[in-house]
Amino acid sequence: MKAYVEAVRNNFLQLHIYALSEHRTEANATFEFDLMGLYERVHDVAPYQVTPTKEGVAYKTVSDHLFGKTYDPQRTAAMNLPADIDGGAFRSQNGFLHLHTLG
Repeated sequence: MKAYVEAVRNNFLQLHIYALSEHRTEANATFEFDLMGLYERVHDVAPYQVTPTKEGVAYKTVSDHLFGKTYDPQRTAAMNLPADIDGGAFRSQNGFLHLHTLG
């Protein structure tokens, strides 16, 4: 999620997701890249029956909250975060709703 927040902070238009679904089941995974999908393995799964992973749910939640928001550097500075905590303030298009993140 930190990568997505950083992408929004820097006005990225697109962020590449390594894999839409996991390459193997958790029981059969032998490499960390086998389990980097936003959905569980989709091979032999009927359409609309796929299951999102925890990471997929988190990604959707963060993207829903940050959609249409812009990074606010002044409000971020006002958060007065310690050096070992990253975070950011984001404002809505109307400027009234602010969302704060910590990472």
